[in-house]
Amino acid sequence: MGTRFKSSLEQTLALNTWVKLSRAKESVGRQLQPCLGQYGVTRPQFGVLEMLYHLGTLNQTVIGKKLLVSGGNVTMLVDNLEKHSWVERRRSTRDRRVIMVHLTSAGKAIIEQVLPMHVEALTSALAVLTLTERETLGMLCKKLGRGQMNDPIGTG
Repeated sequence: MGTRFKSSLEQTLALNTWVKLSRAKESVGRQLQPCLGQYGVTRPQFGVLEMLYHLGTLNQTVIGKKLLVSGGNVTMLVDNLEKHSWVERRRSTRDRRVIMVHLTSAGKAIIEQVLPMHVEALTSALAVLTLTERETLGMLCKKLGRGQMNDPIGTG
């Protein structure tokens, strides 16, 4: 579907690319949700659990930067994960102002249950692309995500 916005070819291409990228993300996300939903985990909650599982204890600021969400959103996510006893907050021993988020044994158990099914659903959702196309898409997304920004915490 073309745009009715009067613009240059470069602007039209940027707008159309953005729409396609957004729709692709939502489409894949919808395919992944049933896997997460059966465990009562939302996509953002899964992002936090997976991050803590792979990277270990992190402070809330780092979690927000890696998930590209606000501090308030991280607080809400961690609050909800705490209600399930999947994470717990602890003050940093080095700087009491810093709140560290730890994965609990219950959190580890849930991520270890959900992660294999999530990976399988993701693999299925991306199966419409060849392996080469997936690799190219990954490189393009990384390049786009980094843009002109410095990436001091390795979000790419």
